[in-house]
Amino acid sequence: MANADFASITNADHLDQLYQQWQADPASVGGDWQHFFAGFALALERGPSGDAGGPTDDHKPGRIDQQRLPIWSVALALCAAAVLWMSALIVLRVFSDRAARRRAEDRRAVERCFVGILQGRSDVVRDLSPYRGRARLMAESLLDFLTLVRGVDLEIVLAALESVGVDKVLAARLNRGSLAGRLASVEALGAFPGEATRAALVQAAARGPATVRLAALRSLLQAGGEVDIARLLQHLARGELRHSGPLTDLAHLVIAADPTAAMNVLAQPDLAPATRILIVEGLGAAGAYAARTSARPASA
Repeated sequence: MANADFASITNADHLDQLYQQWQADPASVGGDWQHFFAGFALALERGPSGDAGGPTDDHKPGRIDQQRLPIWSVALALCAAAVLWMSALIVLRVFSDRAARRRAEDRRAVERCFVGILQGRSDVVRDLSPYRGRARLMAESLLDFLTLVRGVDLEIVLAALESVGVDKVLAARLNRGSLAGRLASVEALGAFPGEATRAALVQAAARGPATVRLAALRSLLQAGGEVDIARLLQHLARGELRHSGPLTDLAHLVIAADPTAAMNVLAQPDLAPATRILIVEGLGAAGAYAARTSARPASA
């Protein structure tokens, strides 16, 4: 394509005629025109996006939105789940607060009944009847009240509660329900002396979680029952109980109640070192200082 030839081409019709001629036979036009029309045709094939063959499927309108649709769907589902979860937590918190307020009001009502018993009111049994079947409520209220009364006043309250069957309600709660309710019932039942109470506590001490067992053994001592130190240590050896502060306190109480039995156990040659220390400390706390002479041969 010479400069003169290019300058003489001033209309589109002639250019279109050359292009059609090139399409029919590329060799029919000059070399410069061949390169020009080849580049022009390549540009038409690539299209505005610059990719060969025109716009691909990935660049078609709506393709990007279709690819992002699953991501947006998952995001919206997660947001909805988070909103539902937070709503459920709020609802649970509202109901929990209401239940806590009701329990607090019921405990105050029960404690007023306890005071009414001491005052000799005749309508106390009637006022207490809506609550006496609720073991945890009665147990927690009684445990709080036990810190305030002693002696004859305590005996009057316990006798009145026994007359309406509160001790039986507590005994029936020892092996069922929530752990908090069972612990409260075990501790409160220890305030009621009697064979039925001791039998229920012996059963509670024989099964269930370690915390309930320890509480049952402690309440059994409080109710006038006997706890064998050898059996207590057997539970410890079998892994049913673990060394802990509550176990140490209980062991000291058991040892103080029967130091001779503890010294007999201490004389066993195969006693675990931790158990031996536990017994020696209990004997020392009980004032049985003869345990020192018993401990030397066993540790030698």
